[in-house]
Amino acid sequence: MHMIHIKPINRSALAFAAIFLLTACATTFQTGSSGKVLDQASLLPIDDAIVIATWWGSKSFALHPASVCAYVKTTKTDANGKYSIHPWVGSVESGPIHNVSQEYHVYKPGYTYSGYGTNYKPDYLYMEKFAGNTQERLEYLRGVIGEASCGDDENQRQETIDLFREIYLEALMITDNDENNDVLKDIRYLMTIPWSNTSKSLLPEEAEMVFDKRIRPLL
Repeated sequence: MHMIHIKPINRSALAFAAIFLLTACATTFQTGSSGKVLDQASLLPIDDAIVIATWWGSKSFALHPASVCAYVKTTKTDANGKYSIHPWVGSVESGPIHNVSQEYHVYKPGYTYSGYGTNYKPDYLYMEKFAGNTQERLEYLRGVIGEASCGDDENQRQETIDLFREIYLEALMITDNDENNDVLKDIRYLMTIPWSNTSKSLLPEEAEMVFDKRIRPLL
């Protein structure tokens, strides 16, 4: 069963939207995109950054609307900061999902994603050097993992494993106290979503077992 990541419907969009309808088991075609990732301050290209494209839509659960993540794709920027996200051609088996929008995030150690900058260009994504403390960084990393933990099929596992590996290793390196360890556990829990093979939420101890068995060997 295809599992989808759910969060409240009033979630603000991070990027431009291409509106269309996903119906149960229907094939969908979403255009890909290409562009550059730049440093917000210097406007120089950022290489080896991971660009994350997610497709979100609205769905009703027992008459309560929610925003759900239908699919995720990732790619790395080249030496010139260029990236290309291939179109998503696939299906969703969890029922109709409406008003789907494509959103973007970018990850690189030591940086945060700052969006489209002051001069909006749909093919330019910007990052800035991270200036917070360790706890703030871990919470940021937890948020990035949460954005990318969408489905539980093999394609999406392959799309996200490199991202998950880099984020987890960064988080592991800076974790230095019990409070940080709690956030690290949250990160591990979110990493198990594409690997759990269940539509139910896992208990923390179940998630740790999935992480140790299926994800840790790949890190």
